[in-house]
Amino acid sequence: MAPLVLRCQYRGGRRNNLEGLLSSSTVADLLEKIWLMTEVPPHAQRILSGFPPKQLQWKTKDDLLSSVDISYVMLGDTSYASELRNLIAKSVSGDPQTYNPVFLGGSNSDYCNWILDKEHWGGAIELSILSKYYQAEIAVVDTESGRVDRFGEGSGYSNCVYLVYDGIHYDPLAVHSLSDPSNPLQTVFPVGDDTRLTEALEIAAAAKKRRQFTNLSQFSVRCLVCNTLLSGQQATQAHAVSTGHTNFGEV
Repeated sequence: MAPLVLRCQYRGGRRNNLEGLLSSSTVADLLEKIWLMTEVPPHAQRILSGFPPKQLQWKTKDDLLSSVDISYVMLGDTSYASELRNLIAKSVSGDPQTYNPVFLGGSNSDYCNWILDKEHWGGAIELSILSKYYQAEIAVVDTESGRVDRFGEGSGYSNCVYLVYDGIHYDPLAVHSLSDPSNPLQTVFPVGDDTRLTEALEIAAAAKKRRQFTNLSQFSVRCLVCNTLLSGQQATQAHAVSTGHTNFGEV
C-alpha cells in the first residue's frame, strides 16, 4: 500500500512533511505523528484541511485515514501539483522498459521534462500512475461521448475517484455532506458506488447539452469566460495559463 505524504503548516507558518502513514493508518496514528512533529498533544490539536481550510472530522480515533477527508481528490488541495508532477516523472524515469519511446511517443527523458513543466496538462498516462500510487480506481467520464474509462479497475482497490473530462481538463466529482454541510467536500468514494457514477454521468450530460466540451479533432473553441475565439490545443492552454480561464466550449 502506498505511503501518504502530508504537507503540514503549523506554529507561525512553519512547514514540514508528515511521513510514515498509510491510508490504513488510523486517526490516532495521525495525531501521534503530529504530536511528535509539533509537540502539540492530541487533545490540543485542531487540524484543518482542504481549500478553503475546514476542520477535519472523524467519528472515533480508530477511523482509518482512508475514510477521513484529508484530501482534495487525493492530496488536500491544488498546491500539491508540483509534487504530483515529480511523482509521475520519477515513476516514468524509473521504469524505462514500460515507459519506452513507443509507449510515450517520444524519449523517456523528454516526457519527464514535459510533465515537469507546469504549463503542460496530463492525461491517461498520468492517471494510470496516480491510480497505482494511491491504490484507488479513477473513473473518467467523457463529456462529449459519455464514455467511462476506468484506471485501476480489477486491481482490488476499495476506493474510487470520479473525474469529468471535457476534452481539455478534468474536474473531480465533489459531494457535500447532507448531515453536516460544514464537513469538507468528499471526493473519494467506495468502489462500485453506482450513485456517484450516475451523478458524474448526469454532470457530463448537462455539460454536453450546454456544449461545454472540446472536440480535439476539430478543436475550434470559445472561452466561455471572456468570449475569446481560440484555435488549437496550444492556444487554448496558453489562454488558460495567462488568464486562469478554464471554461471552454466548442464552436
